Amino acid sequence: MSRLLAEFENQTALEKAGFQKVGNRLVKIDENGDQSFIGGMSRSELKTAYVLNLNVAEFFKRHPLANIGFLTLTFPKWVKTPKEANKRFNQFNSHFLRTVSNEWIKVTEPHKDKRPHFHLLVAFPFDIRTGFDWSAFELAQNLRKSEGQTPAETVARKSYVSSATPGLRKLWFQVRESCKSHGIGRSELLPIRKVGEAATRYVGKYIEKGSVHRTGEWKG
Repeated sequence: MSRLLAEFENQTALEKAGFQKVGNRLVKIDENGDQSFIGGMSRSELKTAYVLNLNVAEFFKRHPLANIGFLTLTFPKWVKTPKEANKRFNQFNSHFLRTVSNEWIKVTEPHKDKRPHFHLLVAFPFDIRTGFDWSAFELAQNLRKSEGQTPAETVARKSYVSSATPGLRKLWFQVRESCKSHGIGRSELLPIRKVGEAATRYVGKYIEKGSVHRTGEWKG
């Protein structure tokens, strides 16, 4: 009886903390859609994460860090299947991405509302990292989340934009225009801030982050 009571109290405490049972894991989703897990990845997910980390490590060996960017593509709310998302991405790649990059690695994250998010490591033939003002970028991001578009946020945003290399600023414009042309929603392209194993973990976390939603059309 005491064991059952303890289990009930533990489950109640987790539910109050925002965790829900999904399969063999407990999952908490915050206001930004980010997820926290209690429980590990499945065997197939562990294999995928292992291979991804190997590929990313080799990617960093092949290309200068200053030339590598992290590109996030978010699709409109009515795009909810991998088939449709990949169709749009393939057009984006054929008409734009492969014309400006040397190589890329893509990780798919099904979000909680089933919208696909694509996260890519992209190697460009030029430097996009030197001089980037990360302090101004973080300040702009924090101000936008807490206060919205304010004069202070505008100043911080202009500061990091002006610090970007001419090549990166040109890519920002090109990515936005290409996304519009091929039915992709919001995009974000940034230099790589972390290096070594930290960078591979940063990319690899999306395997676990999105795996809980890989059901139905997302399986495999």
